[in-house]
Amino acid sequence: TEQTVLLVAAFGNVLKGIPFEKIGEFNKGLLEYINKNSHSLSSLLNENSALSSEAKEQIVSLAEEYKRKVNL
Repeated sequence: TEQTVLLVAAFGNVLKGIPFEKIGEFNKGLLEYINKNSHSLSSLLNENSALSSEAKEQIVSLAEEYKRKVNL
């Protein structure tokens, strides 16, 4: 599920503009942020093998929110 979150964020262009050397730090922080702030997303990811468009939108939204929060 962590890989899914990171891939959706990447394909959603959230990583655009983040310096290459900061991607690992961003990914780690993003996963922690999502785990703390979106229990509904965690349950959606765990119960479905297919990723819904709602879950994808939620991942991208949370990733963009986190990106703004850490000023990257």
